Amino acid sequence: MRLAPRRTVRLWEPAVGSLAATLRGHTDEVTCLAAVAAVAREGGGGGGLLASGSKDGTVRLWSLVSRSCVAVVGAAGDRSGKAGAATGGAAAALLGEVAAVALCGAGRLLAAAGSGRGVLVWALSAGGGGGGGGSTVSCSLLLTLKGHLNPVTSLAFDGPGLVLASGSADKTVRLWDVAAPAVGAAPAAGAAPAVGAAPAVGAAPPGAPLGSGAAATGRRGAPPGRGGSTAGSGGGGAGTGTAAGAGKPG
Repeated sequence: MRLAPRRTVRLWEPAVGSLAATLRGHTDEVTCLAAVAAVAREGGGGGGLLASGSKDGTVRLWSLVSRSCVAVVGAAGDRSGKAGAATGGAAAALLGEVAAVALCGAGRLLAAAGSGRGVLVWALSAGGGGGGGGSTVSCSLLLTLKGHLNPVTSLAFDGPGLVLASGSADKTVRLWDVAAPAVGAAPAAGAAPAVGAAPAVGAAPPGAPLGSGAAATGRRGAPPGRGGSTAGSGGGGAGTGTAAGAGKPG
């Protein structure tokens, strides 16, 4: 999977190097991707799920079974998604041009962030229409997280989807307790922002502490960690034989 010029996402069969599908719908440059192989959403539904973020201010969710768009969230003016209402104006302003997306391992939660400096988290549930891989996904805005002083550049969930890490051009990494019920959840207890630029955050393996795979630590002056996937480009394989990854358009 890689980013085609500007507005499309291309899925590739890595074993043979052939193009499997081209996903269209974004109206500006696609900047980030995240995928999960197995989806366990409330209300049923399964198969792989791909999230793509764009400078058009939206995040599109794609079924890796039907290879069709199953939801759109983001810019207040968007009306092209099959499911999920457009994000309200204030929340959409906090999102801005999308630069990072993340899906928790079970596909229950979607996070997105960008030039607006906020982080938005949606709860995902199975919608109607078609059933199976072609059914839509309903997205309910769950959390609006504020605190970064500059655009957010990377996101990653821990394995269970209880903690979300966000990296920013303000040279901090924030850990958020996304299990907290209140909108505008505070950073996770005991988590200190990292000092030093954090261009990417890597998710920890399921069951491991988030810090074991994060791209930065909470110790003052500690260098960013090595390893981990680039936020917005990881999140597991597609489970359908397609490659999972992201790159800037040429």
